Amino acid sequence: MVRQVGVGMVLIWVGMSGCSGVTSVRRVQENPHRNWFNETVQLRGTVVDRAPMIEAVMYQLQDETGEIWVLSAEPGVERGDRLLVRGTVRFESILIEELELGEAYIEETEREVEQADDSEPEAGSKAGMTSKNEQ
Repeated sequence: MVRQVGVGMVLIWVGMSGCSGVTSVRRVQENPHRNWFNETVQLRGTVVDRAPMIEAVMYQLQDETGEIWVLSAEPGVERGDRLLVRGTVRFESILIEELELGEAYIEETEREVEQADDSEPEAGSKAGMTSKNEQ
């Protein structure tokens, strides 16, 4: 009986510790070769830079642990936007004289603009999750 209670407590603790589901930028960057390709990660941060591209946009998302680039097919990201992003981790390998200088980035699948306060979003704002599949 004691063993069952112990296992139950461990399951409750594990479930509670993973409730947020948000991964830190540092965790992604420290483990870029991990088998990320079979799972979706969720990051929360502020857009600090952006680079428009043809039919896409790259933006740099910053959390309290670092910065990472995000590739999105959806326009409308601006500096200062606070986002919750879901996507797949990708790794772009750059070998220079046998030295790996590659970098991890996120291929966005969904994005939610978060409000800084409790105010209602303006009409036509980007609040709420958007998905590449909603087009």
